[in-house]
Amino acid sequence: MLASVGCIILATLSSSILPYVMKKIVDIIAYTAEETRDLENLWWFITAYLGLYLFSFLFLWIKEVINTDVRAKMGHDMRTTLHKHITKHSNAYFSKHYSGALANKINTADSSVHIVFQVGNAFLPIGIKLTTTLVLAAITNIGLALIMAGWILVFLPINIQLLKRIKALSQNHAATKSSFTGEVVDVISNINLVKIFSKEQQELKRIVQKSNERKETGIALYSYKATITLINNILKFILIAVIFFTSIMFWKKGLITVGDIVMFLALGEALQSSIAHITATIDNFFDQYGQLEEGLSTLLKPHDIVDKKYAKPLKVPHGDIHFSDIYFLYNTQPIFSHLHLHIPAKQKIGIVGRSGAGKTTLIKLLLRLYELEDGEIIIDKQNIARITQKSLRANISTVSQESQLFNRSIFDNISYGLSVTKKEVEAASITAHAHEFITQMPQQYSTRVGERGVMLSGGQKQRITIARAILKNSPILVLDEATSALDSESEVFIQDALKKLMKDKTVIAVAHRLSTLLAMDRIIVLDKGKIIEDGNHKTLLKKKGVYAAMWKKQSGGYLKE
Repeated sequence: MLASVGCIILATLSSSILPYVMKKIVDIIAYTAEETRDLENLWWFITAYLGLYLFSFLFLWIKEVINTDVRAKMGHDMRTTLHKHITKHSNAYFSKHYSGALANKINTADSSVHIVFQVGNAFLPIGIKLTTTLVLAAITNIGLALIMAGWILVFLPINIQLLKRIKALSQNHAATKSSFTGEVVDVISNINLVKIFSKEQQELKRIVQKSNERKETGIALYSYKATITLINNILKFILIAVIFFTSIMFWKKGLITVGDIVMFLALGEALQSSIAHITATIDNFFDQYGQLEEGLSTLLKPHDIVDKKYAKPLKVPHGDIHFSDIYFLYNTQPIFSHLHLHIPAKQKIGIVGRSGAGKTTLIKLLLRLYELEDGEIIIDKQNIARITQKSLRANISTVSQESQLFNRSIFDNISYGLSVTKKEVEAASITAHAHEFITQMPQQYSTRVGERGVMLSGGQKQRITIARAILKNSPILVLDEATSALDSESEVFIQDALKKLMKDKTVIAVAHRLSTLLAMDRIIVLDKGKIIEDGNHKTLLKKKGVYAAMWKKQSGGYLKE
């Protein structure tokens, strides 16, 4: 950085002295007769002028070379820092923001690094240039120097007032840009649904509306910036005109030379270009700052789920789980109130209930994707609020209803987060009944699955997810509609695989299809966040309660009790 600052100082001083050297050249030519003209001094000043000119852009080039590396590093650090921060947000955070909009905000923040550099590189050289300009002017003619100083005192306050509004306009424009991006990503992500319902025109109207909002805020911003440019150009014209006519008047009175006139005009041009540069930089800064502030206000929100300072890694020798008097709200609506649930180590339980009963929410609370309002979740006598989130999730394998896959290879998706061999991945795939279809694909385990696994069927995605859980082999296993996307033939194999996987593990299985829970040690029936029935399949049927009614409805009276 010191080398960069040194180059800026040398480049600025070199260019600032040029008007004075030009004055000397003009005066030698204008005020000495040809026969008495000091050619040696003339050529010396010409050489000095060209040399200073050369050095000025040479030093600026060196400065840019140095800053390029620094800018790139700062951009990299900002991108990775922001990504690291947002990945630590809870599920509640991501449910409120479009993924595309978040990505756009990170890119916007990245570009702001360049503005920081522009501002940093602007003030130092402009300060040097303004000081040099006023000093050279004062040495030559104090009157013209005062005119320049007075112009600065008028120009800066006017621009400060004008630039204040840029920030607000920029924030509005940034907000509409993010909203537009998010809407586009949302439509593209669900394009199949849009086509199935033939809602292309309806979605187009939404996009047009968002685009129009972006257009209006853009017009307001850039029209205002154009007005500022016009006002500044008028002020620049006034400065050059006053310097020109005043210097001519002083020359007529013999107070200054022709070289002085040339110097003052050059100094006036340098002065107004310097001030214009700094106002343009500030204008651009406020423009970017508005977008940056709007983006960072979203990205850098404090995490609502954080590890305690004293948090320790979770150790699971047994797998005993206890939901103790838990209380949880979602969007101000109570989901659980004073819920108690004990799952002894190695026990397999099924959780059933109507949609919205709290089944999936209970699992997310166990994974600490949401934070409890009150109560405790205990695993082997360890409160999960006092252990590290990383160790908690490392001890829990999950197979969810929605198969979550990266646009990477099948191997990468199965082995995600694990250091394993190809043989281990293949063994897990065989157990999950996935190996057969994988080996039939063009690149087998190296085949990319597409965004969100779009290249695979629902059943294939689910089997890859199950293979991942088999490979992870955690002491606690969570199944959230694990076989919901499978055909009947595949389900037979998967159920066998899951039986092997569940051995010697504490298992929590959520399912709408009750037939998948027959082998469970215990079945919990949830309703409006409360346990209304608890027992195994046979005992619950004998009670002839909610579970029995659900079983009868699903079996149609044909399945054996």
